[in-house]
Amino acid sequence: MRKVFLTSFFILVVILFIFYVLLFNPFVPKKARINKSVNIENATMEQPQDMNSKNNLIVLDYPQPNQDIASPLQLSGRARGTWFFEASFPISLVDSDGMIVAQGHADALSEWMTEDFVPFSASLEFIKPSSKNKGVLILRKDNPSGLSEYDDFLEVPVLFK
Repeated sequence: MRKVFLTSFFILVVILFIFYVLLFNPFVPKKARINKSVNIENATMEQPQDMNSKNNLIVLDYPQPNQDIASPLQLSGRARGTWFFEASFPISLVDSDGMIVAQGHADALSEWMTEDFVPFSASLEFIKPSSKNKGVLILRKDNPSGLSEYDDFLEVPVLFK
C-alpha cells in the first residue's frame, strides 16, 4: 500500500513539474532573444521602417529615428486607443543583435477607451550594450487575445550614447 502511495505521489510531482515548466518556462534566460517575428534587419540605420505608414495608429515624438539615447530613456508620443489594453502597451529596446536591453510598458496619459489618439509616456532604464551602438526601440500594440492577426508594432532605430 505504501509503495503505491509513493509511486502515485512521485507521478503527481512529475506531472506538476511538467505543467510548471510549460506555463512559466523558468529555463529561458532573462536576456533572451526577442520574438522572431520582429525583423531587426529591417530597422537598421540604413533602412528604417517607414514611420509614416503607422502615423494613423501611433506617433512617437521622442526619441526620433537614429537619435542618440541614454538611460533613463523617456519616451513620449500618442497612439490610437485601440493600441492600448488596460491603458498600456509593451515596449522593448533591443541591440543590433536582437538581444533585449530593456523592456517595459507605455502608459496612457488620458482616457484610452477611444478610437482617437491618446498621449502616452514611458521610461526605460538600461545598461548600454558594450559591443554595439545601434539598437531598435519596439512599440507593440497590446494584444490580449494572442491572435497574430491583431499584432502590430512600430520599430524605431536608435543609437546608444
